[in-house]
Amino acid sequence: MPRAASGQRPFGAWLKGRGGARRGPLSGQVQAPLLPCDAAFEVYEFLEAEGFGYTIRLPANRVLQDRIGHLLLRPVGRPPHYVRRFYESFFYQAQTWERPRRVVAKVEWHPGSMLS
Repeated sequence: MPRAASGQRPFGAWLKGRGGARRGPLSGQVQAPLLPCDAAFEVYEFLEAEGFGYTIRLPANRVLQDRIGHLLLRPVGRPPHYVRRFYESFFYQAQTWERPRRVVAKVEWHPGSMLS
């Protein structure tokens, strides 16, 4: 669990103060609270232990870029007038992690960037 700065509540206390999951307006679906997170490893462990899903941006590195190398090549054909988005899902384990986690990579090609 990450330590709080002086005068601040720890992350777990903040999350529990948010009331956890709640009922949404559409047909009683359960909504998870929005969680402001950084890439601190302790945050991953806490959220997983409490049963929360999360999304956190990972910094790029050689291993991740090698996994999505085929998406980094310019698409073939005439560039469209809209943003092209490609996704790749795979499991990745950083050196400091005890187990692999699912990663979803998103690559965007904007119309002006596809001319070169």
